[in-house]
Amino acid sequence: KKMADIPAMTGVRTVACDNRIYLFGNEGGTTKAYYTTDGNSWTPITLPALTDANAWQNIAATEDSLYIMSGSTIYRSHDATTWDVDNSILSAGNTLQRLLGASNTEVYAQATDGTLITKYCDDQLPIWIKATDETQSSFDELPTQDYAMVSFPMNQSDSTDYVLMTGNKKIGEEWNRR
Repeated sequence: KKMADIPAMTGVRTVACDNRIYLFGNEGGTTKAYYTTDGNSWTPITLPALTDANAWQNIAATEDSLYIMSGSTIYRSHDATTWDVDNSILSAGNTLQRLLGASNTEVYAQATDGTLITKYCDDQLPIWIKATDETQSSFDELPTQDYAMVSFPMNQSDSTDYVLMTGNKKIGEEWNRR
């Protein structure tokens, strides 16, 4: 079934959350968002006051929450209507470069020093964990542009997800897929 045409945007990211498809993108130099439940029409979303026109690039969705990062501020919403500042990244002492994506249980981000950090989405344990120095060499290969991430549950364990991240990284003068 062909979905309704998306609003005129440059640069688009989509995520699924709570039986909706969310569309974030650059519309006239501003981050705008829409959602659909049936693919027949797009409904606009009122976003928090974003300071970064490229916030649409920093979107993640877990099973029940949407995350958007603008500047160094992360906002979280359970309904795409009410957005609250997620201060957990500040309490962990990390500075984020970008949100990469999410599984049903964790949000993944890249810190400004290039390391991968994750946050458990359990409200009882909202902790960001930074990769250790022993694993850092594998994170030097993280994509820096055109990244995408997908996750799906592991059949053998209901609390574990497979996570696949891909994108491009410029090495010297050449772009390489990661």
